[in-house]
Amino acid sequence: MNNTNRVGVPANPISVRKREVMFMSNAANIKQCLVNLKGIEAQLSSLALNSLDPSAQEVFHQSMLTITSVKKDLQLRILELDRLNL
Repeated sequence: MNNTNRVGVPANPISVRKREVMFMSNAANIKQCLVNLKGIEAQLSSLALNSLDPSAQEVFHQSMLTITSVKKDLQLRILELDRLNL
């Protein structure tokens, strides 16, 4: 991360470190969210496959597709965060 503020003046090293820790913490939380979404996606898929009610199968399947879309968006965000943290 850049150790200067917007006008090029060196930033307070403590506040820089605090921002870095917050950034890493947020990134870790987002990655954990992705792990949770993958689990939810798998559960919805399983429910769709194992349900005997066609209406329930459709609801579970559509819900899984929604989670899949959210998961893809989150994966892109994680890639952006990883690039920012180089």
